[in-house]
Amino acid sequence: MKNVIKKLSFVFALSICSKLSYATTISGSILSDLTLTKGTYYLTGTASLAPNAKLTIESGVKIIASPGSQLVIGGSLTTAASSNDPIHFLSSNGSLWGGIQFVNSNNSTFSNVIIEDAYMAVNLNGISKISISNNIFRNNFYGISDYGGYQQMNVSNNTFENNDSALFGIRTSGTSQISYNNFLNNQYVLKGGYYFGTTLVQNNNFLNNTMVVDAPAYGFGYGTLNLESNYWGGLTQNEIPSYIVDIYDNALLQEVKFKPVLTNFITNAGASITPVPEPKNTPMLLLGICLMAGILRRNKQA
Repeated sequence: MKNVIKKLSFVFALSICSKLSYATTISGSILSDLTLTKGTYYLTGTASLAPNAKLTIESGVKIIASPGSQLVIGGSLTTAASSNDPIHFLSSNGSLWGGIQFVNSNNSTFSNVIIEDAYMAVNLNGISKISISNNIFRNNFYGISDYGGYQQMNVSNNTFENNDSALFGIRTSGTSQISYNNFLNNQYVLKGGYYFGTTLVQNNNFLNNTMVVDAPAYGFGYGTLNLESNYWGGLTQNEIPSYIVDIYDNALLQEVKFKPVLTNFITNAGASITPVPEPKNTPMLLLGICLMAGILRRNKQA
């Protein structure tokens, strides 16, 4: 009976390892159009998409990133996924990976994605006008950051959970909307932003965040930040100002208007993604299985 169990374990381990050996590694320059179909891929180092190339990622793709690795989009990214079979970016061992950086990318879409364990999950560099909707950002240092130009932003129906900053250093212009998102258990929601034009932060749920917003500076050229009509998790209007850094904390900043305050949780806010839970240590588990296969093979040959 023991020999039968060993044989079955050996066959199962070899099957798993053979699949791993054919997994695709993403790294280096991507100079032409590329489509990632359902399956598991490994991101190592920096993978850079050329300005005239298109990367399409389909439903069910899982990208496991090594620490410090990043995906740089100089062309366009299309996430062709569904909410019941989303795309999943995660770290290979729980340590931070670099994230996805868009560089002057104006024809990209980012939706139906779960992205976690990144230093900058989505970074907008240059003028990168991207609609960001129906995603889950969790356990990242920065969810969405912006080290480039000032641009109109549309961030809607996302869930930001357990990030150090959900949105960091974003630069908005024209009329930008951050609406119908769930912000849960983040250290900061909007930190260090630069707002021009009108930035509407409305119809969001703020729950158990340490801080919510840094106000824009006061002076010529600065726009306004509107935080009216959000749900604050039952906080009273007297309690909410302690979650806002504005003119009452620093005379160089504007006043942030947050009234009226919604009294009920917004049920149609946040991402509608329903992912199947998977253990965080899946890559290490598979590595262990492969090591077991090697041991069993050597024992069999001995």
